[in-house]
Amino acid sequence: LSAARAAAVHLGLPIVVLGRGSNVVVSDHGLDAVVVRLGRGFGRTAVDTDGTVVAGAAAHQPKVARFSVDHDRGGLEFLVGIPGSIGGGVRMNAGCFGTEFSDVLIDAEVFDLEDGSVSTRPAGGLAMAYRSTNLTDRDVVTSARLRSTPQPADRGRRRIHSCHQYCAGGASLSLHRHRVRAGARDPLRARGAR
Repeated sequence: LSAARAAAVHLGLPIVVLGRGSNVVVSDHGLDAVVVRLGRGFGRTAVDTDGTVVAGAAAHQPKVARFSVDHDRGGLEFLVGIPGSIGGGVRMNAGCFGTEFSDVLIDAEVFDLEDGSVSTRPAGGLAMAYRSTNLTDRDVVTSARLRSTPQPADRGRRRIHSCHQYCAGGASLSLHRHRVRAGARDPLRARGAR
């Protein structure tokens, strides 16, 4: 990121950070910017000794959900329904199945594109609201620490399977979130997913 920042400053161009690109359209005329996509080095996931799941910003959210479950950690199964990366999920406070990043985020490491500094920002300082945070275009999430709970892997796999079944039924994830808030049955709390 520091090298991309230096190149952009040298060229007098803005930096555009691209996540997984799942919701991106670029003009046929191109883009006058330095485009950065975080690579494999930002895609690692680990579980700390205290059970905290640490995920790089480029980590694919469904893979983080499965990784957590495989390591007997629960509470992150909702990530299986979000196609983007962890960095984008933090940035927009993504969520589905009645849970969003604000429910599980401990803190995020953020690179500042303007001055090149790196800081750790606690979740409480991100003003997380429905699909928004106070992160700006100058802020690049590089990793996140996520709260998880002990859970047998087989239970987590049933919960993920339940999410997949719900989605396979053609239901809208955003519609589901509103139904859950209104008190309808949540697939993560369905009888077969306990």
